[in-house]
Amino acid sequence: MRCISWARLSSALLLGAGIVKAEFAMLSADDSLCPIPCEGTIPGDWTVYHSVDSLFHCQEPMMFDFSVMNPLDDPETIVQIRACTATKAVKPCTKHVRDALAVEE
Repeated sequence: MRCISWARLSSALLLGAGIVKAEFAMLSADDSLCPIPCEGTIPGDWTVYHSVDSLFHCQEPMMFDFSVMNPLDDPETIVQIRACTATKAVKPCTKHVRDALAVEE
């Protein structure tokens, strides 16, 4: 009974490893090493990185979300950086109150 269970478990693990390897190959074949596009404002849906160095591969504008309480340059700190690629055009700033007052005068 244990041999059969072990065989099933090892087959499942090998199959899972193959799937992970195939997905990694697809990611590696992609020219873009950027995080997913910023489709929403919920950082929980963004790409997670565990190193600042991983972000240097993307040359596109990005948005980040991370805890300012955890130093990013400390090797003992577990870093979790959420990022997304800012693909949409940035909207111009709205008028400031002082600009509106200057127009009215």
